[in-house]
Amino acid sequence: MLFYLYILFYVYIDKILHLYYFDAIDQSHRECNTLISDHGEFMYVLTSFSQFTIGFYIIYMIYHVALSSSKNVYSITLSVIYLIYVLNSNFGDNIRLCQYEFARNIMWLFTTPVMLKMYTETNHITLFDINIGFHMTPLIINIFMYPFKGQFIWYIYNGISYASFFIFLKTLHSYKDKLFTNILLLIWILFCGINLLELFQIANMYKINIFYLFSDFMSKTVVNFIIQDSNEQAITVMTRIDLQSANFIGFNSYSTS
Repeated sequence: MLFYLYILFYVYIDKILHLYYFDAIDQSHRECNTLISDHGEFMYVLTSFSQFTIGFYIIYMIYHVALSSSKNVYSITLSVIYLIYVLNSNFGDNIRLCQYEFARNIMWLFTTPVMLKMYTETNHITLFDINIGFHMTPLIINIFMYPFKGQFIWYIYNGISYASFFIFLKTLHSYKDKLFTNILLLIWILFCGINLLELFQIANMYKINIFYLFSDFMSKTVVNFIIQDSNEQAITVMTRIDLQSANFIGFNSYSTS
């Protein structure tokens, strides 16, 4: 039930923020206020990779539901939200780059806690143990700061958010003995690197968005696969142990009789 509510909440929040916040602020002066369809090369990469992503995740979810021995609700939630984002953000002639970037920020707000929840569940710790608040707070503020991207207040926000994000990374690093910690650290550092390229305008905005496009797919797929595979292996091992224990008990009962 919570699975459906969370996804519905994402869908409605995305629409509400676009309609009543983002669209209510004048974006006409911004460089990104251009139609994606006007940039043929970027549109081609975006559309082609999105088609691949949709096909890939449909196959993954069919496998997960129909064939997998481990039905991880967090994995399905992550996949569905990411798929909705790809479908909503990448197909349409009137989508502007600003709208595309804003939609990605909202998607991050909802997929990040799910990815971290998959990690903490696997390692039997809580989200509070890894100081998730120091990561989620900048993500929430980022949504409301995005319309002011490039302005002085946006740079101030980025400086504060990096200080908060560093506390989160430091806490996460303290669990380096746990499963998949190094992989998560690498993923988050990758996104941090792309953000720095964007912040200091080292690469143009279309190249930055392509970097984010591939990184989003890679991060969500890696987290889905490694944690799902780990859960399946754990179930397989436990099943074998249970069968061996049952056989051993049965053998002892037969011997004593």
